Amino acid sequence: MKRQGFIINYLITFASSILVISALGYLLGDMVKDMSTLFSLGKLGLSYRVIMQIAILSFLIAIYTHILFESNFLNEQLFLHKVIAMFFISGLTTAVFIAVFGWFPITSMKGWIGFILSFLICFIVATAGMLYKYKKEEQRYNACLKEMQKEKPYE
Repeated sequence: MKRQGFIINYLITFASSILVISALGYLLGDMVKDMSTLFSLGKLGLSYRVIMQIAILSFLIAIYTHILFESNFLNEQLFLHKVIAMFFISGLTTAVFIAVFGWFPITSMKGWIGFILSFLICFIVATAGMLYKYKKEEQRYNACLKEMQKEKPYE
């Protein structure tokens, strides 16, 4: 699979995180602004502090993505194993951010259920996109290989 640059991967992670959190804030922000630092401004948007927290989280997730999928460090691992590792590492990191930055009270069952649901949906969409991209690129490589074999067959 063609490897994206680290900065591009970071920016995609950051932008998609901001978009998802902004959409959730627009829908739920006023209802939860008193119990969540993430949505402390309600429907008005995200605070600079929260944007920086998301930037740091996105940077860490981009590092994990680089190590798991783009470096030669784990080349021999199955794609499924890398996805599972990414799921747990990024989920744990996000849970730490929730606790440290008080994005919602850690004793709130509704908060954890909402986090788990949104995390699962976003992770599934991101994994499906990566898998689609991987399959398309594999098809391109196979087509190129067939063309090369037509031009110069093996003897």
